[in-house]
Amino acid sequence: MTIASDILSHAGSAPLPMQKGLATRDDADAYLDKIHQRDLKELDANDLLYQVVPSRNYDPSAKPGTTKAPVTWVNSGHDFINLPELGIAERMVKNIPNAKFILIPAGEQTHGNGTHTWADIWKDHLEELLKESEPKQSP
Repeated sequence: MTIASDILSHAGSAPLPMQKGLATRDDADAYLDKIHQRDLKELDANDLLYQVVPSRNYDPSAKPGTTKAPVTWVNSGHDFINLPELGIAERMVKNIPNAKFILIPAGEQTHGNGTHTWADIWKDHLEELLKESEPKQSP
């Protein structure tokens, strides 16, 4: 579970904010100790497997053209799980009707793959998507 805790903390972090907040080795060690203590109390191995295993066979590219709803696909510039450098999103979004891809540049406010939990960073894009998704009123 310690390894799982390490992976989860890495996935939800990024170099710039980590360096700013944990600039010394002692700061980083204290942070990891705190994360491990919390996670080892709260994480359940079976629950974690239940969360992660579905992504092993998940393939959203199977039928992208069948999506009818507006789609906003957001990724963070230093997401090491969904690497922007691979260009997968840019290629796939072209095959999804009413879809757009937004890459949030890596910066001090982003948190790697964990950026999805920081709504302040992407809420404007969500508001725009919700406006686009409103049913059209007939005159």
